[in-house]
Amino acid sequence: MQLNWKIVTVTIIIVLLSILGSGIFHRTDNRVIETYSAKIIQESERIIAPEDCSIADIAVKNSEAVTVGQPILEIKTGLGQACEDKSNLSDKKAEATNEYQDAAIMYKDGIISQEEYDKSLDEYKNTSAEISKESACNNKTEKIYASKDGILDLLENQKGAYIKKDETIAVIKPAKRRILAYFSQKFSKKLKAGILAEITLIKYPEKQFTGIVEAVDKIDMNGIPVIIKINENVSDLNIDDDDDAVVRIIE
Repeated sequence: MQLNWKIVTVTIIIVLLSILGSGIFHRTDNRVIETYSAKIIQESERIIAPEDCSIADIAVKNSEAVTVGQPILEIKTGLGQACEDKSNLSDKKAEATNEYQDAAIMYKDGIISQEEYDKSLDEYKNTSAEISKESACNNKTEKIYASKDGILDLLENQKGAYIKKDETIAVIKPAKRRILAYFSQKFSKKLKAGILAEITLIKYPEKQFTGIVEAVDKIDMNGIPVIIKINENVSDLNIDDDDDAVVRIIE
């Protein structure tokens, strides 16, 4: 039986086209440039408690955009100092006042001398000064201002929240996040500013982001450092400095 070569040729072409269409050959694999490692750049700024304090007032809602110099909250400092217990001060003041008034009446009636009256007056003044010192509270309020433009993340967003010295009160994150990615040096001729990237954040593997290469630096021991800016606004996501990411660049 003689083969119909026309039919065989057409069949082979159809099979080849089917294979190509199914992606078995992965024609684009060689065009994908993928990172060794990538992390969110450290661009956030932390606001640190200057001393033990409590939040007296909050001027900005959590996750709102702020500008440098904008008041964001007010703290109360000097907590736990000698102004907490005032229960005995009013009694002490009343007793000193009564003693002085009695002395003044007796001096007016000629019962005590000028010298005794003057001693009573001096004692009253000294006691009043001591009471004022004891009752003077070292607490003070202090406004905290945004140190940079960005999105405010209030870690303690309730009035009255207690914060210890050197603890973080809030974090100001950039509105647009950037990534530092390292690529193999074999891609050195292909990487350049302006090319597009596909980004996956490890915290959000189900979400896909796009980015643009801002800068390509000189090769170092980690590979080729590349700065990539995420195009989408991610301020509503819980993204922190040094979070891991995967970056792919399609030639």
